[in-house]
Amino acid sequence: MIKSRILTDRNEIEKVMPACIDLAVESGAVLPFNYMHFPFLWWDHFNNIDNTLFSEKRGENFLGVQSSLRTFFLIIAEDNGKIVGAAPLGEFSVKVAGCINHLRVLSFAGDHQLMPYQDFLVLPSAREDILVSMFDNLLEMLKDHYDFLVFSCIPDNSLNLKFIQKIVSRATRQGVIGQEKITSQRGGVLPWTIKPLVFYSKKLLAKSHKNSSSLSDLTDLIKKLESKTLSLFFPATRKSLKTEMINILNRIDDEPSFLNEKYEIKKLLSPSPIVYYYVVLPSDHETYFMSLSRKTRQDFRRYKKRFEKQGGYFEKISSKKISNKDINDYISLHLLRWEKGSASIKSSHSIKFHTELCKTLSAHGDLTLFFANYDGKRIAANSCIDIFPRREAYIAGRDPNYVKLRIGSLLMMENILDAIDNGFRTYELGGGWGSDKMIFTKKYRTSRSYLLTYRSDLPNVNSIFPGYMYMGKDSD
Repeated sequence: MIKSRILTDRNEIEKVMPACIDLAVESGAVLPFNYMHFPFLWWDHFNNIDNTLFSEKRGENFLGVQSSLRTFFLIIAEDNGKIVGAAPLGEFSVKVAGCINHLRVLSFAGDHQLMPYQDFLVLPSAREDILVSMFDNLLEMLKDHYDFLVFSCIPDNSLNLKFIQKIVSRATRQGVIGQEKITSQRGGVLPWTIKPLVFYSKKLLAKSHKNSSSLSDLTDLIKKLESKTLSLFFPATRKSLKTEMINILNRIDDEPSFLNEKYEIKKLLSPSPIVYYYVVLPSDHETYFMSLSRKTRQDFRRYKKRFEKQGGYFEKISSKKISNKDINDYISLHLLRWEKGSASIKSSHSIKFHTELCKTLSAHGDLTLFFANYDGKRIAANSCIDIFPRREAYIAGRDPNYVKLRIGSLLMMENILDAIDNGFRTYELGGGWGSDKMIFTKKYRTSRSYLLTYRSDLPNVNSIFPGYMYMGKDSD
């Protein structure tokens, strides 16, 4: 009989971690989140048992006005003493605007930027029974101790989803208030929408040969969005820019050639699903190249030829050969590219997390680093988490002084071609918008998120998720 239990003691958790990793291997799990060292490192570096705030260590807050990560849990399911299911969990204390008391939130132990996909690890042969046992335990915890259960970013190709949907549906008939949503990003003029808004606005301008006042206004708005002095801290600023963009779009004619750009801009101004681009890898380079546009193929071949003719070359370092210098170079190039705009590395704690993560992944044979060398130095880096047959592009960086070489795209292509050579079947480019990602593929998937509570007197869900991730209704 399958039974589940919650572990909180560090020594107990460390004792069962090898069995959980064995389960991941046996189950054919390919998500880094399912290999327990990943979320465990996240807890070690970002927990707030020292009475700090989550934002102080992670460099960003994801829940409420403030939050602190208080406890690490591991829920395991066992069948006759064998571990057949597991999920790492974190307890947050969350301050929400308008509430006197902090809310207690239990979620997966990870954030969507460092672990884009999260999911329950279960033995496939008893999937439904394992999930039922684990959820029964979690719902009891919710009833007795917590205000919310949150399970975010479960990939839409997860074989667990249909059973989770069934369990949640049953729970809602028994008093649970449950919400399932395609994991979405908040819309508007926001830090994460600026780049795509400018991208599609410029495409709209490039298609027009008219000197209309609307297009002139759009040019002025683009200048505002690209300004280094732009601050989106105040809601009034964000609202004003959004209104200005909508008014300009409404004045632009609905010519057929404009429709796609107008649609994409309007979509960015409203909540929209977070998309995760991926490549289904063929068995050879030429088949993949032929899946790209003619212009893309020509551009890659031209830029690579020029790069190599000028003495540039690519460097691949497998797990066993990764050194401390390689890790430091890779992190430095990421920070050189993004500076304070990095979503992944925003604090000294983040740097320590990534350094230890690289060492842990390489010790397990799951990390490959790629570098581009030019002018006698490394000018670009990509890290890939390799859990066969899936390769995930994780963190990238480059020296902005070499942007004309198109080195970021060249190095990404090198990753993909190497994945083909080594028999990988999928190459994941991560979550979120990116015109650079759409060069390589048009395929993408989404993920699902669940919000469960027994309380009907809690604040609007938008006050719990006030940032990038959007869990409200589409009409909110």
